[in-house]
Amino acid sequence: MREWGDIHYQLQTTLNELRRNKTRKNKQTKKRLPNAKSAEEVSYDAIHRSLLAGLLSHIGMKDDEQNYLGANNRKFLIFPGSGLRKTQPKWIIAASLVDTAKLYARTVAKIQVEWLEPAAQHLLSRHYSEPHWQKRAAQVAAYERLSLYGLTIYPRRRINYGPIDPSESREIFIRHALVYGEYYSRSAFFKHNRQLITEIEALEAKSRRRDILVDEEILYDFYEQHIPDKIYNGRAFEKWRKHYERNNPKALFLERDFLMQRNDDHVHIEHYPNHLSIGDVTLPLDYHFEPGQQKDGVTVKLPAMVVHQMQAAQFDYLVPGMLEEKITAIIKGLPKQIRKQFIPAPDYAKACAEIIAPSERPLIEVVADTLFRMTGNRIPANALDNIQLPEHLQPRFEVLDEKNKLIKAGRELEQLKKSIQQTTQKSFATLFNKSIERTGITAWDFATLDSTYQVDIAGLSVKSWPALEDKQDSVAIRLFDSQAKADQAHQQGLLRLFSLQTAAEIRSIKKALRDIQKLCLYYSSVGKCPELTASILHNSLRLTFLDDQANIRTQAQFERRLQRHGQLLAKSQELCHVLASALQYNHEVRKALKGRIAPDLLEGLNDINEHLQQLVFVGFLDKVSLEQLRQYPRYLKGLLLRLEKLKQNPAKDRQLRLEMQPLWLDYKKHSKRKISSPALQAFRWQLEELRVSLFAQQLGTAHPVSVQRLKKIWRETIL
Repeated sequence: MREWGDIHYQLQTTLNELRRNKTRKNKQTKKRLPNAKSAEEVSYDAIHRSLLAGLLSHIGMKDDEQNYLGANNRKFLIFPGSGLRKTQPKWIIAASLVDTAKLYARTVAKIQVEWLEPAAQHLLSRHYSEPHWQKRAAQVAAYERLSLYGLTIYPRRRINYGPIDPSESREIFIRHALVYGEYYSRSAFFKHNRQLITEIEALEAKSRRRDILVDEEILYDFYEQHIPDKIYNGRAFEKWRKHYERNNPKALFLERDFLMQRNDDHVHIEHYPNHLSIGDVTLPLDYHFEPGQQKDGVTVKLPAMVVHQMQAAQFDYLVPGMLEEKITAIIKGLPKQIRKQFIPAPDYAKACAEIIAPSERPLIEVVADTLFRMTGNRIPANALDNIQLPEHLQPRFEVLDEKNKLIKAGRELEQLKKSIQQTTQKSFATLFNKSIERTGITAWDFATLDSTYQVDIAGLSVKSWPALEDKQDSVAIRLFDSQAKADQAHQQGLLRLFSLQTAAEIRSIKKALRDIQKLCLYYSSVGKCPELTASILHNSLRLTFLDDQANIRTQAQFERRLQRHGQLLAKSQELCHVLASALQYNHEVRKALKGRIAPDLLEGLNDINEHLQQLVFVGFLDKVSLEQLRQYPRYLKGLLLRLEKLKQNPAKDRQLRLEMQPLWLDYKKHSKRKISSPALQAFRWQLEELRVSLFAQQLGTAHPVSVQRLKKIWRETIL
């Protein structure tokens, strides 16, 4: 370095002298020296790249807070007097390494890591790992680790691996591009071969067996025999293929028999259809065999515009080829004491599958009834609720938009409906012809509102349900994607239209409501007075015009119902009269439930409180008919009598509670799982009569319903 410094000094002195002489001469000739550069104009990068070529063993990489890692695993520090001591750049070069108490780098400069590779090509060590196929680039790539004197310059740099190891790259190319199909190609052979393989894989997915398509090694051997050495990427392959196919156009085409290692006689098209017909809609099916993965099993592709028209039970039977396996899983999912009555399970499942036909009832319930008819052994409802089926035996749903793009997927259809309700409604509304939709309606000024409206969209027959929709100061005609939503909206729309037509009478009735302040006082523990007032007026309209849940669809029907407006005052007065008694008893029961509670009364009081919450709640008037409401004083007085008897004999109350509790629990589970039906609602009020007859006999009906009678009704009517 000292000799280098001396030479540099001598050269600099000589150049400066030459520059002064030339400058003097230029001044005399009044000309400037062209392209003259001062030492200050030479770039930082150029100087240090030059120094790097002679100081490759003096580079260092930041190791920790202050230490640098140098060549051959040496560790050193930047000299304290250096200007880079505080900044601590990632990569440095030093003019000298001085070993005193510690090893210090002196005369230090910051360098860029990319300068090292061009300067040290002959000294670099290269290590390659993880060769893999790149589908987009159609080549084999790998990761390169580049190091100099033990210092890692690039820990994991992706490079083209083909020229480095042509043999291994060729094997990866054949396996991934051609055998696995991870390759973009418009060639006829590739499309033909992939289609054949896809068809056979679909057969395997349907039968859920991996024994139809030949082993991958056979496919690999086929391509390996045709493709020459040093063909290891898509570009080289396509160039070779075009030349090769001039004389052998079908050489790379596979045949179906070559790909089949066994016949497919066990996979019948009628047992594993590609489409499922639900009503007027035909839905594509997709089979997937990959246990543990989300898509495993049968996937039903549902257009967003029809998803709310579908019920989960319609898909419960899967496809005929999988029905027997599902019934077997149902039997095996039963508790041991019940399951042993149906052994061997596969034989019973086969017999059931031959009898059962798809229906709107859940398959589990149909299987339970079929087994009962076969053996006389009934399966309890709670045993059916706890059955857990494998995922591939539960249908999977994919909801698709009008462009066939996935919106959401899952196995719980009802949850899917809720999660995409707004999205599907918008999609549904935009696709339908809106000519029948109207807004701002204050009187029935149209002839007929059809119950259904059907249109063909993209070859799919889609049904909608027109209904009146409440808009507060008017109503609108709107199309709905399910009948349940349309029916619910239509009832509220009709009430709003009746309200608009009888607005003057409603205002008069509101001013004349009997004992409304007293009613509000009794109702204060449940809700607010304005809520009760609005509910009385609303239900006066309902009980006057829609007491039988009539589905009014024509102007004539509406006009005939409107003639009942004279009954509005009488209905409101009757409501107030019944409520006065019912809410007074409700107030007394709630008052009696407060205060200190003896431990032996706790279970009974909790049951009474739950019962009370089921009878009187915010908006309860909307859920009951006038006849049911007339029984409310008796039901609530029955709770008061039960409270008195509970304090006298807690054991007797517990015995009666346990006697009727199974029926009440069955009703609650069933009402949560299914849309309410007239039979289920009738059963609910029979339960109330049973409560009164059990806990307050003197208030019961003349012919009280028994627990045994209700159990029979539950089995024969509800189940």
